[in-house]
Amino acid sequence: MEIYVQPSSPKFPKPMKTIAPYFPLLVICLLIFSCTKDSLLLKTDTKIEDRNLEVFDFDINKAICINDGCTYTIVIDEPENYSFIWKVDLVHRGKTSTLNCACGSSAHVHVQRLSDSLQICKYISLSPCKQDLSPW
Repeated sequence: MEIYVQPSSPKFPKPMKTIAPYFPLLVICLLIFSCTKDSLLLKTDTKIEDRNLEVFDFDINKAICINDGCTYTIVIDEPENYSFIWKVDLVHRGKTSTLNCACGSSAHVHVQRLSDSLQICKYISLSPCKQDLSPW
C-alpha cells in the first residue's frame, strides 16, 4: 500500500514521496511517548500520595463599611502559617488577611499554607460601588 500526500499549492504539482516507509517509525515514537507520559503520571500520583497532604479550610467574615463596600476578613487557625492574596475585579488589592471596604463585581482570595504550598482559592460576589453624584 502506498500513501501519497499531494499539496494543493501550484508550487508542488508532482506528488511527494510516499510516507509509508516512515509509518513504523511514527508508530514507535508514539508508543514511546505514551509510555513515558503514563509513567510520569504514575510518579506524580505516588509523590502526592507519599506527601499525605492535610487539606485546610477557612471562613470569610463580612462587615459593612459606612461609606461604600464591605470589609472581608479571613478566619483561619494560626494565620501566621499562611499567605494571602486578594484581587478585586482582577486587580491586586493586598496580601493581608483583611480586605478593607471593597466594592465591585467580584473578589477572590488565594490562601497558601507556607509549610507545603497547598493553595485554596475562594470567590466572593461584591456589592456594586456607589456612584459619586457630586458635581465637584
